[in-house]
Amino acid sequence: MSLNLRTRVRNWLLADPAAPAPTPKISMTLTHAYKLFRTDRIAQGREARTIADYERCLLPFVEWCEEQDLTLHDLTREHIREYIAGLRLTTRPQQDAPWQDGTVAIYIRNLRTFLNWLKAEEYLQQDLGNAIKQPPTAVRKDEVLNDAEFAQLLAACVDDACALRDQALLLTLLDTGLRAGEILILQRQQLHFEDNGTIWFHIEMPKTGHHRFGFLGKHASTVLKAYLGSRQDQHPALWLGKRGPLSYQGLQDMVERRAAQAGFDKYRVHAHVIRKMFATRWIANGGDERSLQELIGWMSPKMLEIYVKISRREVLGRLHRDLSSVDHWYTASTPDLTAD
Repeated sequence: MSLNLRTRVRNWLLADPAAPAPTPKISMTLTHAYKLFRTDRIAQGREARTIADYERCLLPFVEWCEEQDLTLHDLTREHIREYIAGLRLTTRPQQDAPWQDGTVAIYIRNLRTFLNWLKAEEYLQQDLGNAIKQPPTAVRKDEVLNDAEFAQLLAACVDDACALRDQALLLTLLDTGLRAGEILILQRQQLHFEDNGTIWFHIEMPKTGHHRFGFLGKHASTVLKAYLGSRQDQHPALWLGKRGPLSYQGLQDMVERRAAQAGFDKYRVHAHVIRKMFATRWIANGGDERSLQELIGWMSPKMLEIYVKISRREVLGRLHRDLSSVDHWYTASTPDLTAD
């Protein structure tokens, strides 16, 4: 008699005959599981933008499972890996190229959050959240703008009613390194005007409770003051769109529109690119790493290491331009290579 059969017989002999029969397991659909997850996240006080991010990243997975006729209890680690493999082969709209690793990482992070929640709530018996590891954080080579490219983007903010607002917003993004969500919740009353002409502000993120400081130099402060002076309303929000406070989508649309006007591929330029530019410029301009991590709000030092490497490349490039062996040799010897 096998061990498994011996165990089943033993359990049958010891079972209480008066005990009710176990309730058969009901297969929950992924649609229903997602609705439960979404309701819980809303009850936990997650921001509307976070809920929208869950929807954007998780509904494709739910639809994929429904197409495969998979219920929650049918899911295996192999299914999770098959879905992620499909994501890596997905092409971007209007571009014959797969998604960037950073985009796939966002989808994986949200999927892992969903699966870990299902396990914690005992809707899943298996630990599927670790079916695939979170990809290492990386920076796309074409993401970070250089100084000339940012100047080109800023120069595109002209000749319309939103030009001054967009200039102030782009400069605030670059001078503070704040995330888009942190920038957008700013209120006028949070601005502090210093005697030296600069502005600083203190914000608290409603989702995490983390406190952040933002500082503007003299030029960005001057442009922001000009934008505030041009407003005729008394609305408390710092950034206004056509129908009230500027939304996350409104910010993205603005950056894409200005990028197109500046001649950039709109898929390259977005608000987070400017945040990354702040990080690289801070190090390249001599800022220390610990202050950068505090200013930009990174909880992990791994992100810091990436931008230190990028900034170090720029510093080495500048040094090489000044100390180029070939350039110095040409300057010292001035050989006439065209002579007979």
